[in-house]
Amino acid sequence: MAGTTVHAEGGAMVYDRGAGTAAYDGLDVVAGAELMDVDGALRFVKGTGGAWAGYDANGNMTARVVDGQAFLLTWDHENRLTQVNQGASTVAQFGYDGDGRRVKGTVNGTTTAYVGDYYELTGGTARKYYTHWGRRIALQEGGTLYWLLTDHLGSTAIVTGTTQSEVRYDAWGADRYTAGNMHTTYRFTGQRYESRVYPRIVIPESSVELALNGLSEC
Repeated sequence: MAGTTVHAEGGAMVYDRGAGTAAYDGLDVVAGAELMDVDGALRFVKGTGGAWAGYDANGNMTARVVDGQAFLLTWDHENRLTQVNQGASTVAQFGYDGDGRRVKGTVNGTTTAYVGDYYELTGGTARKYYTHWGRRIALQEGGTLYWLLTDHLGSTAIVTGTTQSEVRYDAWGADRYTAGNMHTTYRFTGQRYESRVYPRIVIPESSVELALNGLSEC
């Protein structure tokens, strides 16, 4: 659509501002608005469960429309997710050290500081992780020790302490059953699950894979 004013009655939309075949490459995208005048290709998704995604040349997801919500994702030169926008609002930002490890994340105004894979501080809540032979086996939160039980893929499946919590996944990493508070964002295949950012997406630590239904990303 070139120079066309679009009025959205429902759902969500994303515009790719490239010309010709580049209009569908997912590299120069902007979240749609109810009224807008822009050259490019309209990506419109309507209805529960509807989804669309665009990717850059490295395979990083740059735009996503799902369940009526549109998101734009920004990556650095090392293929690490640095920012997520929902429309004109920034809903998440992430920072990394020289070794590519996440050191800070702000999601919907809540900031978490990370020290390696062993310590997190979110507001006034601290989490300490314990590992054995490279596997995460327990965490301490608020003075309580919780044991982390994983499945054959390394996904956190059961968290047990004073209470027991459980999560089950489908083949793509989306939750198909949850019970209780899991106390950790380490979920499918041991990657971080940032449900506060946007639905059904896992935020890994440093890769280029980000699937539509929650398969690992960095």
